[in-house]
Amino acid sequence: MELQDKVTFLKPRDVAPASAYRVLSFLNEAEMAQEIVDAVRLAGGENFSMKAARNILNKRARLGEFRDLGQVAAVPRVGRNQFTRMVNALATTRRPGKTHHARLDKVITAV
Repeated sequence: MELQDKVTFLKPRDVAPASAYRVLSFLNEAEMAQEIVDAVRLAGGENFSMKAARNILNKRARLGEFRDLGQVAAVPRVGRNQFTRMVNALATTRRPGKTHHARLDKVITAV
């Protein structure tokens, strides 16, 4: 019998506060499910369920915003595997804020 690598799944309590903040910020700002799917895929090359992404946005619409990762983990179709993929990807993903865009616009117009 061959030993296999044991997969470790994240739970909301396992995520560092700074990483949780980045994930929640991303999810609270996402306008379309495809943004979530693309961000996870681009950051880690893993697939993420479009249905899970839609469910995340629907749940956020009902809540107003996500305040903790436990709320995200409880979304239908966001199982341990999807949650772990999403957190690992989004914790390192940076979305430019409005200030960044304003600075970028100044640089572009100055050139």
